[in-house]
Amino acid sequence: TTTTTTTTDDIITVADVFSSATLLAALEATDLDMVLEGTGPFTFFAPTEDAIKELDSQLIMFLIDPDNEDMLTEILLNHVVEGEALFAVNLTDGLVIGDQNLTVGNDGNGSITINNISIVNADLNATNGVVHEIDGVLIPASVDLPVFPNITCPADQDSDFRRQQLEGLVTVDIPTADIDCRWASRTRRTFSGPKVATCTATVIDAAGRELTSSCTFEYNLAAPTATTGSTTKKSYTKKSHTTQSGTDTVAPVIVCPPDQPQNVQGGGQLAALVTATDNSGEAPTIRCFGIKRYADGSKLARCTAHDAAGNEARCFFSVNVGN
Repeated sequence: TTTTTTTTDDIITVADVFSSATLLAALEATDLDMVLEGTGPFTFFAPTEDAIKELDSQLIMFLIDPDNEDMLTEILLNHVVEGEALFAVNLTDGLVIGDQNLTVGNDGNGSITINNISIVNADLNATNGVVHEIDGVLIPASVDLPVFPNITCPADQDSDFRRQQLEGLVTVDIPTADIDCRWASRTRRTFSGPKVATCTATVIDAAGRELTSSCTFEYNLAAPTATTGSTTKKSYTKKSHTTQSGTDTVAPVIVCPPDQPQNVQGGGQLAALVTATDNSGEAPTIRCFGIKRYADGSKLARCTAHDAAGNEARCFFSVNVGN
């Protein structure tokens, strides 16, 4: 649609009325809101909130991490054409616009696309340019987006399983992913009733980024609730673990050591170098294992701390550094 407006507002103010709250937050995080408040003129192709939500939720979290601000900035700038206010009438079929070489498609009947992404609300006029809402995100070819593993848990299971068997029940679209499954609560090992498993797939991509995805399922559903005498002990509460003080959702605090020059073999020796505390006062369970071996001989270790309520915290460090 075309919503030609007459306004005394700049692009950011116009976008604040018509566009995505997530988009505006991203512009503020990268200081591009101040750029679009400038003299211009600018043409701004603004993704809708629904378009942004079509992205992988983990990718969105990755992009808003301050450590990845440069990548987010590059993506946002791909939506801005500087020096021109291009209204719908100017967006002719085959036109290539901006330094980023965005290609216009126009069927002559009101349907306009930018790099095959449709304009859904055109000609939002501003004092320093024009805004067009689009139903997708313009990712530049130069951006190396991370590809998170897609892990799929099975349907809830009647049978009981050991941890290694749990890992065999999940599927991951990246064969080299490391899969780790665990009980939501270690205390459930003593119960005969239903249990919850959380499985995580981890990969290290070519850029050295650790990427993880998780899924959850229930198992041992056919087992009876554990009893003592005539008193029934409720061993399982669906999707949560309730302690005497209520539902504990606070993750433990885990601290890994500095990178180690010596080699350390085995998860037990790695875990001995790590400290962890929990708000419950009980010592969390620490597990470590190697997830990456580098060409220089060093290895990356991942350590996790789990409290009795199933909350998890992670840290990483390298061993055999410099050898």
